[in-house]
Amino acid sequence: MADEKLESFISTIREDAQREKEALDEEIASKREAFLSAAEDELLDEVYAYIRTATSRIRTDAGRRVSQKMFEEKRELYRHRTEVAMSVADDAKGRIAEYTASPEYRERLVQLAKYAASKLGGGKMNIFLRREDMPLAKRISEACGAEISEGSFTLGGLIAENPERHLRLDLSYDESLARAVQSFGTIVASERGV
Repeated sequence: MADEKLESFISTIREDAQREKEALDEEIASKREAFLSAAEDELLDEVYAYIRTATSRIRTDAGRRVSQKMFEEKRELYRHRTEVAMSVADDAKGRIAEYTASPEYRERLVQLAKYAASKLGGGKMNIFLRREDMPLAKRISEACGAEISEGSFTLGGLIAENPERHLRLDLSYDESLARAVQSFGTIVASERGV
């Protein structure tokens, strides 16, 4: 009987040891699962933070490259538009030079002086001509009653002033060409969507 009691005692100890082992195994498995879950959550948080940072950096870099490309395109468009406008202006200057050498131009200059006189009203009027047109000063003065002086413009036309009324009318071809070139640049820009 002592052997049976000893066997029963040993069996009880083994069962208790087995239950404790199983409880410890469950506790270890539970702790391991919790540790792995926490580590996985931490790793996911780090990955998401890295992805957000990388995405933000990529967007910033892409935005910077797009802005740089747009700036380069606009600069090239502006350079091209300026070249075209200057080419048109040079062509126009050549045509103006041909026109100002014609007899029609001399008649047109007299008409411009009469027009200026009608627009600036009565009183003393000054008209400025380019140097090449000064031989027409007497004829223009007689046509509109203005005092004629040499102006600083070079392409042709005239500038009229009424100092008493503080009025000025710029009918010089220099001014007309400058406005046309500026307008040309604006038209080209709007057609290209700039």
